[in-house]
Amino acid sequence: MQYLFDQGLTDGSLLAMHNAIAKGQVSSVEWLLGHFSFDEYRKTGEAIDKSAEYGHLAMLEFFHEVDSTMSYEDVETKRRRIDPPISWWVHAKDPIYWAAKSGHIEILEWIEANRSQKCLPDSIDIAAKYGHLEVTKWLHQHRTEGCTNMILVQAAKLGHLDVIQWLHLNFPEKCSSEAMYVAAENGHSATVKWLYLNCPNSHTNQAVDRAIHSGYSQVACWLQARFPDYKIGNLLAYQKPLVDVGDPLDSASFEMLLCLHVRFNDVFTSHFLELLRKNLLFYGGRYRPVLDHISNWVDENYPTSPMNTS
Repeated sequence: MQYLFDQGLTDGSLLAMHNAIAKGQVSSVEWLLGHFSFDEYRKTGEAIDKSAEYGHLAMLEFFHEVDSTMSYEDVETKRRRIDPPISWWVHAKDPIYWAAKSGHIEILEWIEANRSQKCLPDSIDIAAKYGHLEVTKWLHQHRTEGCTNMILVQAAKLGHLDVIQWLHLNFPEKCSSEAMYVAAENGHSATVKWLYLNCPNSHTNQAVDRAIHSGYSQVACWLQARFPDYKIGNLLAYQKPLVDVGDPLDSASFEMLLCLHVRFNDVFTSHFLELLRKNLLFYGGRYRPVLDHISNWVDENYPTSPMNTS
């Protein structure tokens, strides 16, 4: 960089700073700060937040050292000067959140020991969402901000069963039907089963429809056996197709139609078929060759009217 600077090639300093922080190159950041002004970038707080997200402890320590005062070479006059106190950390948005999201417990420990940093309750939520159990435990033990009511739902959405089990022991009131709903929607069979057996508050028969809509036939069948009185298709009341054929490259939608045809034939009402055909027509223009086999199957098995019209 020094050679390019000496040749007068001074464009791109901000991009260079971004790259140096992303890669944890402290010496490069130090050189850049000595040759360019980054006042506006400093005020964004990105330098600290990104360093925390990427897990660059040495970078955070560096900014901690220069947080009060920083001397650097004046680019125009080539003389040394000391500016008024320049703070990088004061502009940080939420480094605890970003460290928690990426699972960097060593960053959290360092911040706790060296900085008086505030955070929001969603820091522990994001750790739970991405399955960082040890980080979730650490935040619960060392921070007082608590969590939101959605923390268990966040973990259930991505199927982190070990996190869910720990949360249930420590925050049993956070379990809700939304947890089973999103677990079924994303096909997390083990999570759905555990919630059903251990969290009565999570029970919701509408999870059956969500599993069907997302193409998870095994989850849908397991749930339907636990809610035998539930009439599949409640989503139809909201003018939403029960089986989504929006992604023709995903065979799950056609497999789900076959599953419903064999096991839950009464789902094929006039309303269900109407929405299904509209769905096929909407995507048919772009994906006609791929969707033709689904359209042909529907026409062959339900050519004019469904089995019932309820």
